[in-house]
Amino acid sequence: MDTVKLAILVGNSRRNIIPPSRMEGVSEFTVLYTKSLFPEKEDLKGLLDILSLGNGADWRFKRIEGPESGPATCRDSVLRLHDQDEDFAPDGIFITASTNLIVAQLRWMFPDSELITLRTLEDGTYLYNLSKEERISKIEPIDPEEYLKIHGIEMERSLVFKGHKIPVDEVSMQ
Repeated sequence: MDTVKLAILVGNSRRNIIPPSRMEGVSEFTVLYTKSLFPEKEDLKGLLDILSLGNGADWRFKRIEGPESGPATCRDSVLRLHDQDEDFAPDGIFITASTNLIVAQLRWMFPDSELITLRTLEDGTYLYNLSKEERISKIEPIDPEEYLKIHGIEMERSLVFKGHKIPVDEVSMQ
């Protein structure tokens, strides 16, 4: 591999970031770490101790909101990083989560396929084509009972979850 800039995302499985930190030919590592896992800069010390910082590459560390802050907040945090740091343009992105690995593999197998996601915009939530940066169709809010049902929970003037009834006065989704 030619000299590259590599982005490493730090999630719950910190062990998985050690191998890419030792990758040869990398001129710059950008570690994206979440505010929830590393609330204070001092919390990074343990992470810095295990990374191969002495390999001659430049190291950059960027704090982002993680998925635990909600998918939209996490995405917006990454978008802000892109907008605020014009230098952030990785040649490679190290992926560890199984769903990300599946997406990456499918993207490699089908490079012409469109990437479709949900995107909340100023006037509602849409199915959105990331590849073309365009809205596909508007999505109506999900009915609370429909949401509960897909998770195996039914409403009968109470929540019925795994055979247990829990009294409920009102259900709403924000």
